[in-house]
Amino acid sequence: SDLGAHDQLHPVNLLTNRKFLLLAGGGVFVVALIGSAVYYVFNASRVAPAPAPQTPNVAAVTPSSEPVIETTSSTPVTATTTESITLPGALQETTLEFPPSIIGDGTDGDSDALSDQEEILFSTDPAVPDSDADKYIDGHEVFNLYNPAGKEPMKLADSGLVREFTNQVFGYRLLYPSSWQMGAVQNDGAQLLFNSSGGEYVELRVFDRDPNQSFADWFAVHAPAENFNALVAFDSVFKQRGWRRTDYLVYFFDTPTRMYSLIYHPVPQASLINYRSVIKLMARSFNLENAPAVVPDRIIEDAPPIIEVSSTISEQPPSTTGTSATSSSEL
Repeated sequence: SDLGAHDQLHPVNLLTNRKFLLLAGGGVFVVALIGSAVYYVFNASRVAPAPAPQTPNVAAVTPSSEPVIETTSSTPVTATTTESITLPGALQETTLEFPPSIIGDGTDGDSDALSDQEEILFSTDPAVPDSDADKYIDGHEVFNLYNPAGKEPMKLADSGLVREFTNQVFGYRLLYPSSWQMGAVQNDGAQLLFNSSGGEYVELRVFDRDPNQSFADWFAVHAPAENFNALVAFDSVFKQRGWRRTDYLVYFFDTPTRMYSLIYHPVPQASLINYRSVIKLMARSFNLENAPAVVPDRIIEDAPPIIEVSSTISEQPPSTTGTSATSSSEL
């Protein structure tokens, strides 16, 4: 009973002191109130603010090289892609690139005006100048669009050794070797490449032309580095008048509104031309729209093949010596 009698701060005395209890209870209340306020403020500061309206961030889109097809139809649509052709830079311009003017021919073992590579194309014997023994050398027959490996007068177009290509957009047709690959640089066929297996190829291009522009003026624009005077008049088998370079590697045909160029491209840095007779064949078979089918029948009658003399075409009498009237240099 005497516990804490002499000590007012003894716990027993404090717990029985009404004044102390009131003050202590008030202090506890204040501390609790302050703690609640601090807790509320602390938690409120952790709530993420409502997002403000933002403009969507759209990434830049690089146009695809493939066609994009959009349709609302229930019918499925298939995108068709065309194999592209990688060209030398010069071919992608409107300025024409010509082959070197001084370049020799590939090996011609039998001197029949067909290189050994061309003998393979036309199924002829590289050791025999007249493979079908018809008294006309093989190169002479190819030049005149005859089958050099066929008996009797046989059109080259019927031999299976060549194909006829018809461009209905630009209105022309011509022959090219069946074993060569043809590809369109432009979808409309304005620029075509006829490719050999060895890398040499023939390029055919069509250009729009001002009806008031002369061929000489057009040539100066599209072939400024070339000599216009190096061209001579030329007729195809169909009497289609044109111009050719004297080495037979470059040809031009025209209409009042278009120009057609046919140009041989050797392998870069090559020292030989293996298919000179092929581009001659292609140019000789060139025919513009509304012209007769390949090789008029009059040519395959009893008369021998026609022969090019200078800038005109003339029919020669049958040879009485059993050899061609045209030398291999003229072919």
